[in-house]
Amino acid sequence: MKENLPTDRGKVMLTFKLELDQVWLGTKERTQKLPLNSIKNIVSEPITGQEDYHIMALQLGSTEASRYFIYWGRHGEVAANSEMLNEV
Repeated sequence: MKENLPTDRGKVMLTFKLELDQVWLGTKERTQKLPLNSIKNIVSEPITGQEDYHIMALQLGSTEASRYFIYWGRHGEVAANSEMLNEV
């Protein structure tokens, strides 16, 4: 699944489609529809030197190598996205 995800390091828009049990990762070029049950873990880590900002990763497999870093922003924004995914 990870090989099908956007890798261009551009902007990614998260769209939560809870009625479909999916999160959509959209770029200018395409939208990848990711089933919520494929997300094994959600990681939020502070950015060194700018601890008010965090980066969020979706872990799609059983190891850290399967983490897909998709979003960074103020800690509160990242925490809200993480909570939304954890609740589902």
